[in-house]
Amino acid sequence: MRLANWVRILGVVAASVSAAVILTTSTTSAYPLRSPQVSFQSTQLQAFLNTWDGGVNVTTQQLLTPYFQVSSSGNADVTLMAKMTGLASGNSVGVYNTTDPNNPPALFQIFPAAATPGWYANCTFKSSGMLIVSLFDNNTVYQGQTTFTGVDRNHVGFYLFNNSRANPFYSEDGRNSGGSPQVLTYQGTGANALDLWMCFEDSPYVPTIARFVGAILEVESMVPTPALNASWGSLTALYR
Repeated sequence: MRLANWVRILGVVAASVSAAVILTTSTTSAYPLRSPQVSFQSTQLQAFLNTWDGGVNVTTQQLLTPYFQVSSSGNADVTLMAKMTGLASGNSVGVYNTTDPNNPPALFQIFPAAATPGWYANCTFKSSGMLIVSLFDNNTVYQGQTTFTGVDRNHVGFYLFNNSRANPFYSEDGRNSGGSPQVLTYQGTGANALDLWMCFEDSPYVPTIARFVGAILEVESMVPTPALNASWGSLTALYR
C-alpha cells in the first residue's frame, strides 16, 4: 500500500475537485451498491467518465458510501478535477465529521471556490484529530497550508458548498433536505481500480434535472464505509 495517495479532480469546463482515498483492494464489488440506484440525467457525467475511466456505468454502479475512513498512512491527496455547471465557480469542497451531531456540522475546507481544474491538496489526518491541508494549484505552485483540529479520521464525510445557497450538500443523504442524494460514488476500473469517483450535484436533487457534475473527485487513500439508509433523526440519535 502506498504511503502517500492523491485525489485528482480533472478539469473540464471550470474548476474541478478530486479527493484522494487509499483502497485496500481493487475488487469492484467490495462495497454495496445503492438500492435503488439514483435516477438522473446521466449523459454528461457518463461522457466525462468515459474519458477518464471507460469501465464505469454511472446509472448502474453507484456505491453506498456516505462516509470514509482514512487509510493507515493518514495521508490523502486531493486534486480538483471538474466543475461543469453554471454554479461551478462558486463551489468549494471539503470534509466534515459524520459523527458530528450538529446540523450543519463543522466544515473543514479543502478547496476554495476560486480553485480551478488541476488544483490538488495533500491532506494529512493525524490520530490526534488534526488535519493538515497543503494546497497547490494546477501548476504545482504552493498556495498555502491550513490546519484544522477536531477531525475524526474514521468518519469522514465530503461536502460541497455554493456561496449562492444557505446550506452545503453532503455525502450523507440524511443530512440533505428531504434526504436527497447529492453525491454519487463509483469504484474506479482498470488503471483507476484503486480509486473512487465522487460526483456532486450542486443544485437540490430533481431526477429530471440533476447531472452530478457540479464537482467530480477522484479519490484515493480512504476506505469508503457503507452506512444504513436512515433518517437524519435516527442518525443523530446514535451519537447522543
